[in-house]
Amino acid sequence: MESRRHRIHSLRSNQVRSPPAGVLLPFNLTDRTPTMSQPRYHKVQLDDLPEIECCCGTTRRGFADLPDAPASIHLLKVKDEPTSHYHQKTAEIYLILEGEGFLELDGEMVPVKPMSSILIQPGCRHRAVGQMTLVNIPVPKHDDKDFFYEEEANKNENSPALQVDPT
Repeated sequence: MESRRHRIHSLRSNQVRSPPAGVLLPFNLTDRTPTMSQPRYHKVQLDDLPEIECCCGTTRRGFADLPDAPASIHLLKVKDEPTSHYHQKTAEIYLILEGEGFLELDGEMVPVKPMSSILIQPGCRHRAVGQMTLVNIPVPKHDDKDFFYEEEANKNENSPALQVDPT
């Protein structure tokens, strides 16, 4: 068994130790050269992306086109009359950057201002009301097929908004 003094000395020295058996590292321990063929990160400049019209206003979507991205990020400018909607599988995190107003969440008007952040769970009917710019982080990433609108919910009392798919 290693003594505490020996462990401290080992940590202070510049010795390179091998990882435990079965542990793979993304770099060579001696020269720190990446061994992976692809980087494990992606960068996007949101204000350089094209604006897309959506039910909430205009958005610029980052990472939505990456096949394996676990989430996406959107810069959203809220329009005057956004449409209430919900998602069956997607949670969204809103971070208000500019402006003030409300988020209508399952019929409740929640006041928001810059640096307010709201986590919207799947099934929650929502829309932003007011002149605002916000960051929206959908998890999993944006999917056009996971948008459902109030009119659809009103047509069917067994609304998918009330029966959220747990997967």
